[in-house]
Amino acid sequence: MLNASSSSSSYWNWSSAIINRYVPIPLLIIGTFGNILNIIIFTRKTLRKNSCVQYLLSTTVVSLLVLYIGLITRFLNGYNLDYTSYFSILCKIRYFLTYLLLYCSSWFITLACFDRYCSSSLSASLRNLCNQKIVYRSIYVVTFVGCLIYVEAFYCFNNGHVDSVGSCYTTSTACQVVDGLLLMIFFTTIPICLMIIFSYLTLRNRRRSRRQVATTNQSPSESIPRTQVRKQDLQIMTMLFVQVGILIIFSSPMGVYKLYSSLTVYTDKSVERKEIENFLAQIFILMTYFNNSTEFFFSISPISFIDFIWHFSSYFNEPIPETERNVFTTCHVMSKSFDLKEHYCSRVRCQHISPSKFNSKSLSGIELLTNKMNFFWTGTTSVGTPAQIFQVDFDTGSSDLWIASTKCSSSCRNLQLYNASASITYSSAGN
Repeated sequence: MLNASSSSSSYWNWSSAIINRYVPIPLLIIGTFGNILNIIIFTRKTLRKNSCVQYLLSTTVVSLLVLYIGLITRFLNGYNLDYTSYFSILCKIRYFLTYLLLYCSSWFITLACFDRYCSSSLSASLRNLCNQKIVYRSIYVVTFVGCLIYVEAFYCFNNGHVDSVGSCYTTSTACQVVDGLLLMIFFTTIPICLMIIFSYLTLRNRRRSRRQVATTNQSPSESIPRTQVRKQDLQIMTMLFVQVGILIIFSSPMGVYKLYSSLTVYTDKSVERKEIENFLAQIFILMTYFNNSTEFFFSISPISFIDFIWHFSSYFNEPIPETERNVFTTCHVMSKSFDLKEHYCSRVRCQHISPSKFNSKSLSGIELLTNKMNFFWTGTTSVGTPAQIFQVDFDTGSSDLWIASTKCSSSCRNLQLYNASASITYSSAGN
């Protein structure tokens, strides 16, 4: 009977070692590739000023860091080469950084859900929260709070406790309980609940917005711009909701295990039961890293991927010959009154009158040279100040040029734009 128990224990130890040897490196390679592609996408000129994208970009950077800190040490542990088992300070730093980065990745997604809720709200005060300053402050606060929560790792972890998972252990039973509860509460339970709540509220806001738009009389020139403007937000929201689902699926088992471990910490367990629990813990931990490795592949749509390939390949194209043209446009304002706020004043749709040969190919050429465009507004605001334009967006599927002003001072708020039209000088490909 003793030999059978010893054999079973050896089997579970061997299984844990095999998992740590052969699973981390593929996850690391896949995660590195996917997260780098995510960074390229989220730093595109058309996305970098979107507040939700800033949260997603921060999540991507944190995911990349946690993969290298967590998976490399786990891989070395499979070969008994984990140096955290020899140096106490490395043991403490490893768990502190791993917990902090996992916590940040979860809370940055939560902040992105809150941002989408505010963006879809009918309240102007909530929509005003969707700006770069709020993003940076929120990221700093979340990171600081995470440091305060998981500073316990420097006290609770050391190399030498025989009943714990891996080669770097909690120093006491009390530390094991505290560590498990902190990870369960702040990494899984609270963020997941908030994600679900804000996702539901966002969908509810969108339904209300659609009903309100349906009851409003709009001309075709107004309804088309609204559809185009919301297209990008819908893609970002879809990507966010997919990432929320992935996080819930792959992070919840670890939270459940930590709760079980804390509740049964004073239970007498056989050696075989401990080894089985350790084996399951290895699987649940790797599932958590699986979430950080596969965000890109689950969240990007085929259309977005094709668009990304085009954008990436454009870096290697030869310079396009340039020739200047003057285009006089008639711009149709989306609505009579704008809720103007910082970083986003207004957006209008410009239909081209001349030249007649202005197609999607020439638009593609112009998109690479937006910094060489000059604009002059003939419209005025409600306080008599001229409207200013800072950014141009193109819809390459039509001959429409979209103009958006994205930088405003505090005096820009609550203004109205009248009789908008623009004279545009731009550089494009020859022909």
